[in-house]
Amino acid sequence: MKGKRWIGGTESSDERFESNLTAADPVTGEIKRTIHLRYPNNSGTLTTAGGLVFLALLDGAVAAYDDTTLDELWKINVGAGISAPPITFEVGGKQYVAITTGIGPGAKDRVANTPELKEQTNATVLYVFAL
Repeated sequence: MKGKRWIGGTESSDERFESNLTAADPVTGEIKRTIHLRYPNNSGTLTTAGGLVFLALLDGAVAAYDDTTLDELWKINVGAGISAPPITFEVGGKQYVAITTGIGPGAKDRVANTPELKEQTNATVLYVFAL
C-alpha cells in the first residue's frame, strides 16, 4: 500500500512528512494566511498576547512569526529534533519562551522519509529565550 496509513495507533507513510502554519480567524474560520514548512511540526504552536507565534520542527528549528502576517521574525536551529511544545513564562516582569529538544519513536517515524535528518542527534536540552 502506498501513501499514508495507520498501523496500531501510529502513523506510517511512504511519503515525506511536512507541515503548514496557518493563520485563521477564530470566529469565522476564514484562512488569512498559510506558509509551508519543510519539516514536520510535532511540537504544536504557541501564541502570545504580544502577537507572536512560536513553533519548533523536527529538524531542530525554533522560530517566531508575526501572528497576523506569518512573517518569520526570528529563527535558530539548535541541532536536535524537537517534539515538545514551546511554553512561555514571566519572571520579574520579563517574558521568556522555553522548549526542550529530543524526539521519541513517534516523531522519529515522521522523519523516516527525510534523508537529510536520518543522522540527526537526539539530545535532551532545555532552551530558554528572553523576549
